[in-house]
Amino acid sequence: MREAREQGVNRIVITHAMMALSHMSTPEMIEAADLGAYIEFSYNGLVGPHKEFVIGDYAGAIRAVGPARCILSSDLGQIVNPVHPEGLLRFFEALLEEGFTRQEIHQMAIHNPSHLLGLEQEVGGLRSDASYGMQRASVGDGD
Repeated sequence: MREAREQGVNRIVITHAMMALSHMSTPEMIEAADLGAYIEFSYNGLVGPHKEFVIGDYAGAIRAVGPARCILSSDLGQIVNPVHPEGLLRFFEALLEEGFTRQEIHQMAIHNPSHLLGLEQEVGGLRSDASYGMQRASVGDGD
């Protein structure tokens, strides 16, 4: 992280932070986030034959790091795992059951990645409504 900053890299994601090969500890993830990185949590680590964690492990780490500094992803596509949309929905539902709000999930799944990519207004034709639900943006709807 420090070297990346010295080299002028300003947008950093620590992907699979808790999973193999990294196996970062919570203090290491907090340190990386404090240096400006987003910490990614992938549903793939919770399912399938290579499952490493339960949702409570992720929930504790996300709370420690803070939703403002986390990104949620699926990293699915393997034949033994659910397809991406189904996996993400399961991930979000599990986080809701762990006490995260819809707003926090929206922040980690939509806002933080789009901010990182400089796409804060609209991402993939989806935009958030006031209740942090998702709706498909119509082409030419004036927004």
